[in-house]
Amino acid sequence: MSDDLQLLPEDAPIEDFLTYKIRVLYLLSGRRVTRYLAGRFDLSLIEWWLLGQLAVHAPSTVSDMVGLTMHDKAQVSRGLRSLHNRGYAVREEHPDDARSIFYNITNHGMDVYKEILPHRVAAQRDLLKVLGGEELQVVDRALTKLIEHLAKETQIT
Repeated sequence: MSDDLQLLPEDAPIEDFLTYKIRVLYLLSGRRVTRYLAGRFDLSLIEWWLLGQLAVHAPSTVSDMVGLTMHDKAQVSRGLRSLHNRGYAVREEHPDDARSIFYNITNHGMDVYKEILPHRVAAQRDLLKVLGGEELQVVDRALTKLIEHLAKETQIT
């Protein structure tokens, strides 16, 4: 990268931070999905993410879900417990480690996931349509690169 490119001045206001802008985007988009999920399915946003991960990556442990969702262990444990209590997931003992529990999605959980998914895909498309094709590719590549960099730096991968 060129040395003459100043990415962020020393006296930059917080609103200019990329991480601040990403957080605002996350919060604004999260409000829309939270209203939909809570109103129609009584699911929180993290419960939706966990349900979606279980639909693809089951059986999974709490540690697996922490790695997949990047949420802390307490949030993931509460979310999985809630999904289990409402019949969206089942708990199974780990065959090699009695202290570890596998979570699997139930048929009911999969039905709910399949009902929600097309609405969430449509909402993502609606959000992303404000970007042109090239912009979308650039944003996707840039975010992927930043995530990979931070994941390596924090040894999450």
